[in-house]
Amino acid sequence: MTRKRTVRRIVKETYCCLAPSSIHGIGVFAIRDIPKRTDPFEIDLRHPRGWVKITEKELNGAPAGVRTLLSLLFVPESDGKLYVPEIGTNLVEIGTYLNHSDTPNMRTKDGHTFIAKRKIREGEELTVDYATYGASGLLLNADRGTSHHGQKPVRELPRVKKGRKLGQLMRPS
Repeated sequence: MTRKRTVRRIVKETYCCLAPSSIHGIGVFAIRDIPKRTDPFEIDLRHPRGWVKITEKELNGAPAGVRTLLSLLFVPESDGKLYVPEIGTNLVEIGTYLNHSDTPNMRTKDGHTFIAKRKIREGEELTVDYATYGASGLLLNADRGTSHHGQKPVRELPRVKKGRKLGQLMRPS
């Protein structure tokens, strides 16, 4: 792929960034308008996109920090196993940080592909209904301050103060 084509692809595919969320911890925010029926996380690049299953026994044998991170980022499937990208957690898909809403602006059937239910405006947080893909256990545990595996988060991230603009959050301090 040529440099110019790579730049065009990056510009075309970039819709979101991570920032502190007033809903919970970190959230995904639109950095430009996202049209209805768009998958803002789609990447037109050939790279390994496989998943590896991690059993509860393997998870419990991992160091505490790794166990906590995996438990916070990934939802167990109906077989009780976590499915983690083969590339590991150093390149986690941004959609992992979608927060829950009872009135979401994103939809999913499988917890892997997310589509905008409506036009999402620049600066708006992207949300999904966790119950639509078996992640409703996260909601029950959020009230107790734990992940879906019962571990306490390493630390709680600061919440965004009302009235702050997304650009202010992205500037280096």
